[in-house]
Amino acid sequence: KEHPDFPEEKQSDEEGADLGAEDAFQKYIRVEQPKFTKARIATFCGAFLGSAWFLLIHLTPVTGSSMAPAALDGSRALAIVYMPWEIPQKGQMVQIRIPEVILNKYPNYKYIRVTLLKRVVAVPGEKVGSTVLAKNQYWVQGDNTNESADSRVFGPIPRSDFLSHVVYVVPPLSRLWPLKKS
Repeated sequence: KEHPDFPEEKQSDEEGADLGAEDAFQKYIRVEQPKFTKARIATFCGAFLGSAWFLLIHLTPVTGSSMAPAALDGSRALAIVYMPWEIPQKGQMVQIRIPEVILNKYPNYKYIRVTLLKRVVAVPGEKVGSTVLAKNQYWVQGDNTNESADSRVFGPIPRSDFLSHVVYVVPPLSRLWPLKKS
C-alpha cells in the first residue's frame, strides 16, 4: 500500500513540473542551511564562555588547619586559575603545587593530586629575613603559622608553581547547617 506522503504516481511541485516519487521524497528531506542570526551567534558565544568559565573556576577542598581562621578544615575555596600573564599579589590566598623539596621527602605525594593553600607574604625584589627574592620567586605562608609548612620550611616558590588564587571560601556545611544531636 502506498504511503500518503509519498505516492508512486507523479505529482507536481509548486511550479507545475511533474515529480516522481523519488523527487517528491527529495523535496521533503531537503535540508535548509542554518542562518547565522544574532541570536544563534549569541547562544554559541554564551555556551563557549560558560564552558570556558567552568574550566577557569573551581572549588578546592581545604584540608588541615594551616590557613585557619580564613579557611577552616572542611571548607571549600572558590579559586580562579592563574593566566600565564597574571602576577600573584601580596596578600592573596593562593593554591600552589607541592614544592619539589616536599616531593623529594615524601615521594608518594607525586601520585596523588595534592596542592597547598597559602598566602603570598612577599613578592620578587622584597627581602625576607636575609633572603632577597629573585625574579619570579614568592614567599608564601599559612595564616596559622604554628600549624603551617610553608616557605619557612621549603623556601621561595617559583611563579610556575602557582595554580590559582582564592576569591571566596565556602565554610564547611556543618557550620552552615549544624546537625542536631538526638
